[in-house]
Amino acid sequence: MQTAPNAKKVKQNQYLMYKMVLALCITFSLMMIWLNQFEETEDQATSTSFKLVANEFKNAVNLTHVEWLRLARPGAVKLYSHLDNPDDFIQIEMSQNGWPQVRPLNADGCEILWRKLLKQPMKVIHQDIKSKFKDKTCIFRLNKSHILIYQINSGQVSVHNKGVD
Repeated sequence: MQTAPNAKKVKQNQYLMYKMVLALCITFSLMMIWLNQFEETEDQATSTSFKLVANEFKNAVNLTHVEWLRLARPGAVKLYSHLDNPDDFIQIEMSQNGWPQVRPLNADGCEILWRKLLKQPMKVIHQDIKSKFKDKTCIFRLNKSHILIYQINSGQVSVHNKGVD
């Protein structure tokens, strides 16, 4: 038979254990909710980042075309990083139609053009962008729903982004 102080101590220990189990359950539930929200937020951030990078690519293609027109249609144009440093530029070869040229005509050439126009690696957040070359077209793919297409002959840039609008 237990004495009153021992019984009280056992009840306190049981109560403490129930509180700890309850706290662990609540903590685990909150962590699961947070993980679910984190994945959704990361997907939205990746989608938005791809859309921004695709827009930068499109703007860079159009800028080179305008510069090509301004300079009376040369074979190459220079894009300057900083106007105060005339030695800091990238030279972009242009087609006869005035659009950035892909050299060599393969996926590596598409990647080189990407790096020249955007001055950044082929990544969005932590995901790599893959390049493909087909029928005089560069296809930059982040995943199935995030694709940027650059048509060399026409300079047309189209973006297929089935994420955040």
